[in-house]
Amino acid sequence: MIVLRLVLALAFAVAAAACSTTPPPRLYVLTAAAVPSGPQPRGPSIGVAAAAVPEYLDRAEIVSRTRTNEILLSPDSRWAEGLAVNAQRVVTENLSWLLASDRVVMLPTRTGARVEIEVFVELMACEIDAEGRAVLAGRWSVVDGDSKRELAGARFALTEATGAPAGQPNYPAAAAALSKAFAAVSADIAQALARVPAKS
Repeated sequence: MIVLRLVLALAFAVAAAACSTTPPPRLYVLTAAAVPSGPQPRGPSIGVAAAAVPEYLDRAEIVSRTRTNEILLSPDSRWAEGLAVNAQRVVTENLSWLLASDRVVMLPTRTGARVEIEVFVELMACEIDAEGRAVLAGRWSVVDGDSKRELAGARFALTEATGAPAGQPNYPAAAAALSKAFAAVSADIAQALARVPAKS
C-alpha cells in the first residue's frame, strides 16, 4: 500500500510538472534593411566594432520602460544573440549594401587584417518606451584606422511606432521598428563614409 501511494504521488508530481512547464521564449533579432546582391570591392576597407551597450540593456530579455525611471524585462521574449553583436552585424550588413562594397567587415576580423576606417556605435537606448514605441538612441563615430582620429560622428535619437498601446509591448513589431531605426542610422554613417577622402 505504501509503495502504491509513493508511485501515485510520484506520478501526480510528474503530471503536475508537465502541466506547469512554461513554453520556450520567443527569440528575436535585428535585421538589415536589405541583403546585398553582388557587392563590388570598392572604396576603403571598413571595420565595424561591436556596439557599446549600457549594462541594463546587456541581457537576453527585451527591455521596455514603464515609467521614466522604471524598466520591465520581458518574461517570454528574448534577443536571440547579444545586442552588442546583433547591432554590429546589422550595421555591417547595412553599410555593405549602402556602399555597394564587400570591404565592410565586423571587428575583430578573423585574419587580423588591417582596416582603413573603423566605425563605432554607442547605444544609450534600444528599447520600448512607456507609450509602446521603439526607441533607439546613442552616438556613432567614424575613425581613421591608423591615426585613430575621429573623422565624423553624430548623436541619434529615433522613435518608431509599433502599433502597440501603452503598457502592452508588441515585441515582434518592436524588433522590426528597431531594425528600421538602425537602417536610418546606418544611412547617416554611410553618407559620412562617402565624404571621407581617399588615402593616397
